[in-house]
Order: sequence, then C-alpha cells, then structure tokens
Amino acid sequence: MSNWEILGVRYHKFDENLIQPYEILIELVLNFEKVVKLIKNEIDGILILIDEADRPSEKSSLGEIVKLLTEKLSKRGCDQVAIGMTGQPGLIAKLKASHESASRIFTELTLKPLSDEENKAVVMSGLTKANLINKEQAMIDNDAFDLISQLSEGYPHFLQEFSYKAFEKDNDYRICAEDVIDGAFGVNGALNQLGNKYFNELYFTQIGSDEYRRVLQAMANFSDSWVNRDKIKSEITIKDTTLNNALQALKTRNIIIPNPGQQGEFRLPTKSFAAWIKAFYMLD
Repeated sequence: MSNWEILGVRYHKFDENLIQPYEILIELVLNFEKVVKLIKNEIDGILILIDEADRPSEKSSLGEIVKLLTEKLSKRGCDQVAIGMTGQPGLIAKLKASHESASRIFTELTLKPLSDEENKAVVMSGLTKANLINKEQAMIDNDAFDLISQLSEGYPHFLQEFSYKAFEKDNDYRICAEDVIDGAFGVNGALNQLGNKYFNELYFTQIGSDEYRRVLQAMANFSDSWVNRDKIKSEITIKDTTLNNALQALKTRNIIIPNPGQQGEFRLPTKSFAAWIKAFYMLD
C-alpha cells in the first residue's frame, strides 16, 4: 500500500520528483529549531539516539546526514540537539564512507565486556525480577552461573540470549548446567539466534569451505588480537597453500582485517565474533 489514511493518520508514498532529500533535511533542521525554541524553558535540549547504527549499508549515507544536520543546526545557532550512536567497531568506517569528517562530531567511547562478577550480577538481577512476577521461586546452580558467564564472555547481548534460553529450558525451577547447554545448543537455541542476528553472513553465507572456517576458529582463540600464520598453525593442522588461500579469501571478503602496519598479520573484526565462534564449538 502506497497511499492510505486511517483515523487521521496519513501516509503517501514519497515522490522524489516533488521533494528533494536536501529540502527534507532543511525541513528537519527547521523543525528541531522550532521545538527547541517553543519549549526552551521546559527542556535542556533534544537527544537523538540511534541504536545498531552499524547495520545500515554505506549507501544509506548516515555519515553525510549527521554531518550536514549538525552543521546546519550550528549555523542557525541551535546547539541544543545532540546525537548518540551505538554499533560495532565498523561503524566509524561506515560514517566516513559517505562523509570523511562525519566521525569528528562524535566522541568515541569503547564499551568493554563485563567481568565475571558483573555477568553473574546481571543474571541474578533478571532472576530476582522473574521471582517477583512468578509464583514459583527459581534458583540457579553455581556451575550454570559459570557456564553462562563463560559462553557470553561478558557481551550483554550474549548474556541476555544464553540466560533467556536457559530459563526457557528449565522445568523444575532450578537452572542447572544442562539447562544452559540445551538452551544454547538446541534447536532455535541461543547460538542460532545470535548467529541469525549477527554472524551467519560472515561465517556461513560468505564461506563455503570448512578449511576456511577452521582458520577463523584458530583466530578466535586469540580474540581480536593480531595473529600471523605461525600462530594460526599452532592451533590447527593445515597446509601452507590452503592457509594462504584462506587468508586471502577472508581478507577480500572483509571477514578478517589485515594489519596496515605489519604485513602478514590479521585479526577478527570484533571480540564478539570471536566469542560466538568459540561458544559454537565449545562442546566439540
């Protein structure tokens, strides 16, 4: 449906011939300015938060949009609008792809993985809340605590997924290690869910060779640190020609990142990708 109206809410398909993107941007700037002026005594400003900002493709021109938006707001003296983004490390590169100086308007904050104690505090907080809602009081064994923490490696979205699936598998109100394993590795389990959301494209769709995936498994043992051929070969048995072909193919497909300062060194793009690979093969 391209044109509809229900109870006063109307949608008409955007016609690029009638309105240009530049005009829409100007309209957006004017609207922000108007809102800030109208309620300047009631609020400190406007905060725009964009979650998972790394997911849109470079063609979305996100960097150009935020750069032009902030520049035009600044020129009109409207300095009460702030923009915040979250995303994987590749976000900065995507912003620069559409506007080289887009990243300069942000202060980059790196969020480190949670510690083991913090992992367990998060799980316990969720369990406490569940016990306030449910009639039966659930508990969790220490080995289940340890396994969830180990599988997640401190990544909040991993922690959420492994905890939720373990809770879902439990049927006696005592979450044990078996519940965690069933929830993680079972059909539609946590690993499948995380893979579908973040990693299947990198690990399965773009790679047709098990040998190449073994190279990624070896690299995952070093998280996202730089590794060379010797380190990879210390983890797996592989022919030199196969390893060279694998590294070249993985680099070309942007699945691994070459070290610009040291030839022959590579790393995985994120710690979370490494954590997922290690968790995926934990029971092997």
